[in-house]
Amino acid sequence: LTGIAENGCRSLIDVPVTVFPAPQFAISGDNQACRGANATLTAIGSAITYRWGFGTDRCEDAESGNEASISVPVIKSETQVFVRAIDINNCTATKVVKIKALEPPTLSYSGTTKVCAGEPINLTAQGASSYYWTMGGDTTRGLNFSFRPMENKTIKLHGTLGECSSDINIYVQASPAPDLSITSKDEICRNEEVILTANGALYFEWSTGEQTRSISKVLTNSMTYTVKGIGYNGCSAVV
Repeated sequence: LTGIAENGCRSLIDVPVTVFPAPQFAISGDNQACRGANATLTAIGSAITYRWGFGTDRCEDAESGNEASISVPVIKSETQVFVRAIDINNCTATKVVKIKALEPPTLSYSGTTKVCAGEPINLTAQGASSYYWTMGGDTTRGLNFSFRPMENKTIKLHGTLGECSSDINIYVQASPAPDLSITSKDEICRNEEVILTANGALYFEWSTGEQTRSISKVLTNSMTYTVKGIGYNGCSAVV
């Protein structure tokens, strides 16, 4: 430092200046994560405060000695995270980390989901590399899933592709068979006419080939007749 008096004389003194180094730190953690999940980043170094910025003007402070972690929601195809480190001397340093979003698999399936109760359901998963199916408390792994529903069921399909996974629910509708019955006289005489009437369905087909609700027969011996009934939902039963 140089000083000049009014008489033009000068004097000099030395002024010590201390230059503090910027804080040194490193960032570890996830450089990619599945879209919709969270990535975890950790700053380690000589700072005492780390300020994180990501998204839209979002900042968070984390003070924990020389280490601080943060969870970052991964929504965009690439998320930039800004980290500002502040040390005990109030010196700062800044780094930028980019997190790539991995797309979860888009699951689908093939196979019918509407059957008559007791008929087989055969489903095949699509869109991922590995799968498991959950129905009630039971889990089955594999590409295909088969069972015979007696009532409506909801199946959860979970698929994994690389590091990411997703789920869909599949609703299976099991339609009931018609509740068929046949009415007629309890007792008849030989060579007497008997009328058999089917109930409980929309369409009927007898073992004689007749497709009516009622058939009339003259019995000379004991005979057995069966009828197939088809309900409004397309399901059938035989009595």
